Amino acid sequence: MKEKQHVILVCPLNWGLGHAARCIPLIRLLIQQGDKVIVAGEGSVLDLLKEEFPSLQVVVMKGVEIKYSAKGFSFISMLFFFPSLVVSVFKEHRLLKRLIKEYKIDVVISDNRYGLWSSKVKSIFITHQLNIMLPAKWKFAEKLVHAMNHYFINKFDECWIPDESSCPVSGELALALTKNSKLKYIGILSRFIDGDIEQLTTNYEVLVILSGPEPQRTILENTLCNQLLTLNKRVLLVRGKPQEKEERPAIGVLSFVNHLPSGILKSLLLQSKFIICRSGYSSLMDLAAVGRCAVIIPTPGQTEQEYLAHFHQLKGNHIKQLQQHINLEEAFKVVQNCHALTLTNTTLKTIVNTI
Repeated sequence: MKEKQHVILVCPLNWGLGHAARCIPLIRLLIQQGDKVIVAGEGSVLDLLKEEFPSLQVVVMKGVEIKYSAKGFSFISMLFFFPSLVVSVFKEHRLLKRLIKEYKIDVVISDNRYGLWSSKVKSIFITHQLNIMLPAKWKFAEKLVHAMNHYFINKFDECWIPDESSCPVSGELALALTKNSKLKYIGILSRFIDGDIEQLTTNYEVLVILSGPEPQRTILENTLCNQLLTLNKRVLLVRGKPQEKEERPAIGVLSFVNHLPSGILKSLLLQSKFIICRSGYSSLMDLAAVGRCAVIIPTPGQTEQEYLAHFHQLKGNHIKQLQQHINLEEAFKVVQNCHALTLTNTTLKTIVNTI
């Protein structure tokens, strides 16, 4: 236990549940070392963190909501979306000033929320995207996007990268192209590292974990359901909707839950024969934490997930399937020959102790 208790504000990005989920092991360690943690966010992000840490103080901090069309997310869409993002960054920066004063905050930890830096207190930025990749026809704009990304990152005192320095999970996304003393590789962040396991009475052959923005989440759910019904395997589909109270009724061999606590989900990841999920970065860290291979499906138009799916398929860790060309019968045959990337985190505790 530290001599002085710090008041630490932790605020993850609200685009899906991945950013909030990967903050769970960090919050655990902060609490263990005697710090007071305040969580900021909104919607399903706060629901997830309140379930994991019911006694923590929470603050509502709204962010801009990303919207995908049924065709995916194009760079043109991003151009129209960009002004709202900039406005959101300045709004959250202004709100942070008030929160620091009101709650006497000592440290701010921001997971991909660019406006949460401060000259008054120590501010830490968490990201796995030092290098943001654009679609091939927009490559000419990458240097500009890279410069803007690093402009905001450099506003923070430190930048924590949730991967090892060899970047086994993030590949080129988190590769430091120049020396920067603010960058610290802190190892993977997964709620399943050192997390509890809850024993289950029901076994499933296939575990599907859905996440991400609408309507792509629902499109993938419906596509997978249509194929899984033909394979005659016992399936549990975790829909990634912690705010929704009404459960979807079972359909044949398919069972549905809106959300699961970490202990149960970890057990399912360890015991299910086949796993299907998005190729989001937090999902890939979770798979590395439990040492499992999966069928990974990138969100259409999301270049980060498309890159990660391709990167891990080349390494033989997972099998990639495109949403518009899913063939689960074939994918299940191939994924059995993959070799899981298995990682633990021995660095995080040392890093957290420096706060």
